[in-house]
Amino acid sequence: MEHLEEILPECARLRGVTYTSHRTLKEFSWFVSACIFGENGTEEEQKIHREYGERFNPDENPLLYAESALLEWGRLFLEYCRKEYKEERK
Repeated sequence: MEHLEEILPECARLRGVTYTSHRTLKEFSWFVSACIFGENGTEEEQKIHREYGERFNPDENPLLYAESALLEWGRLFLEYCRKEYKEERK
């Protein structure tokens, strides 16, 4: 997917809602915060930080903080939703 406008509705669908609701946007915000600051957070936030957040180091990948940053976080969130919600629906 090439646009955040495509990614977030797909994440909402995986979460079991029919449109990009406030809760999906709130979870996206929480996910990005956990990726960045989750090292000292809850157990779940630490897990997300290790699995997704540590992929991007601003010193190693300064482009993450350029124009494409939000899209890159969106792609990681989609990966997280596919893993998290596919497992729950089985």
